[in-house]
Amino acid sequence: MALALLWSSHDLLSQPRTITGCVTDIFGPVTGVSVAVLDSDRATVTDTLGQFALEASTGELLIVSGTYQPTKIMVTSRDFYEISLMIKEIESEDIVITALGQQSQRRSLGFLSNRSEPVSSTRRGTPTSSITWLEK
Repeated sequence: MALALLWSSHDLLSQPRTITGCVTDIFGPVTGVSVAVLDSDRATVTDTLGQFALEASTGELLIVSGTYQPTKIMVTSRDFYEISLMIKEIESEDIVITALGQQSQRRSLGFLSNRSEPVSSTRRGTPTSSITWLEK
């Protein structure tokens, strides 16, 4: 009888059920992160509030990934999971920045096309601005 009870409780625990959760990072909820059951075709993506719902059984592994460090979560008897992601570190050798042939051009409008510098002049050996000089 004990063996039958143990077997039936194992069956109940391994039955797929809907689990839900919220995925966050240091800034709050994360949108568009993949939440998948390892070695299965069951997967989903977090919504705009970082929330997800997915069919999984106790003992299965959830893989949470995206532009973050991949995280593995063991499904337990809980139905709600709060998952906090760490930002993925990349090495500088992995980064390539190119301009792809883009050119920078200086553009100007007619009345702004002449660049002018502050005008200074000397009157009786004392440097003054042109406005001060006109006032005298």
